[in-house]
Amino acid sequence: MAGLYFLAVTPTMRRRGLGLALTRRAMHDALQADCRMIILQSSQMAENLYHRAGFRTFAKMGRVTFEGDQRSIKSDS
Repeated sequence: MAGLYFLAVTPTMRRRGLGLALTRRAMHDALQADCRMIILQSSQMAENLYHRAGFRTFAKMGRVTFEGDQRSIKSDS
Protein backbone atom coordinates (compact mmCIF):
# COMPACT_ATOMS: atom_id res chain seq x y z
CA MET A 1 0.00 0.00 0.00
CA ALA A 2 1.21 3.50 -0.77
CA GLY A 3 0.04 6.83 0.59
CA LEU A 4 -0.13 10.11 -1.28
CA TYR A 5 0.06 13.03 1.12
CA PHE A 6 0.56 16.79 1.01
CA LEU A 7 0.57 17.25 -2.73
CA ALA A 8 0.29 20.95 -3.46
CA VAL A 9 0.74 23.29 -6.38
CA THR A 10 1.41 26.96 -5.78
CA PRO A 11 -1.64 29.07 -6.71
CA THR A 12 0.07 30.84 -9.62
CA MET A 13 0.85 27.47 -11.25
CA ARG A 14 -2.56 25.81 -10.82
CA ARG A 15 -4.83 24.73 -13.69
CA ARG A 16 -1.87 23.71 -15.87
CA GLY A 17 -1.95 19.95 -15.27
CA LEU A 18 0.90 19.89 -12.76
CA GLY A 19 -1.14 18.34 -9.95
CA LEU A 20 -2.41 15.59 -12.22
CA ALA A 21 1.08 14.95 -13.58
CA LEU A 22 2.53 14.70 -10.07
CA THR A 23 -0.29 12.40 -9.01
CA ARG A 24 0.16 10.12 -12.01
CA ARG A 25 3.92 9.95 -11.42
CA ALA A 26 3.35 8.95 -7.79
CA MET A 27 0.86 6.32 -8.95
CA HIS A 28 3.36 4.99 -11.50
CA ASP A 29 6.11 4.78 -8.88
CA ALA A 30 3.77 2.98 -6.46
CA LEU A 31 2.82 0.42 -9.10
CA GLN A 32 6.50 -0.10 -9.97
CA ALA A 33 7.06 -0.89 -6.28
CA ASP A 34 4.29 -3.56 -6.48
CA CYS A 35 1.78 -1.50 -4.49
CA ARG A 36 -1.76 -2.37 -5.46
CA MET A 37 -3.51 0.24 -3.36
CA ILE A 38 -2.86 3.95 -2.93
CA ILE A 39 -4.63 5.97 -0.27
CA LEU A 40 -4.90 9.70 0.21
CA GLN A 41 -6.85 12.44 1.91
CA SER A 42 -8.01 15.18 -0.41
CA SER A 43 -9.07 18.75 0.01
CA GLN A 44 -12.38 19.64 -1.60
CA MET A 45 -10.46 21.67 -4.16
CA ALA A 46 -8.51 18.61 -5.36
CA GLU A 47 -11.29 15.99 -5.38
CA ASN A 48 -11.95 16.30 -9.12
CA LEU A 49 -8.24 16.03 -9.88
CA TYR A 50 -7.99 12.73 -8.01
CA HIS A 51 -11.16 11.42 -9.64
CA ARG A 52 -9.65 12.20 -13.06
CA ALA A 53 -6.56 10.25 -11.99
CA GLY A 54 -8.74 7.23 -11.22
CA PHE A 55 -9.28 7.51 -7.46
CA ARG A 56 -12.74 6.89 -6.03
CA THR A 57 -14.21 8.23 -2.80
CA PHE A 58 -14.22 5.56 -0.13
CA ALA A 59 -15.23 7.65 2.89
CA LYS A 60 -15.66 11.26 3.92
CA MET A 61 -14.06 12.46 7.12
CA GLY A 62 -15.28 15.09 9.52
CA ARG A 63 -13.29 17.26 11.84
CA VAL A 64 -13.75 18.56 15.34
CA THR A 65 -12.99 22.20 15.99
CA PHE A 66 -12.58 23.87 19.34
CA GLU A 67 -13.46 27.54 19.67
CA GLY A 68 -13.49 28.79 23.23
CA ASP A 69 -15.76 26.54 25.28
CA GLN A 70 -17.72 25.43 22.21
CA ARG A 71 -17.12 22.11 20.49
CA SER A 72 -18.57 21.52 17.08
CA ILE A 73 -18.26 18.79 14.50
CA LYS A 74 -17.84 20.09 10.98
CA SER A 75 -17.85 18.04 7.82
CA ASP A 76 -15.90 18.91 4.69
CA SER A 77 -18.54 17.28 2.51
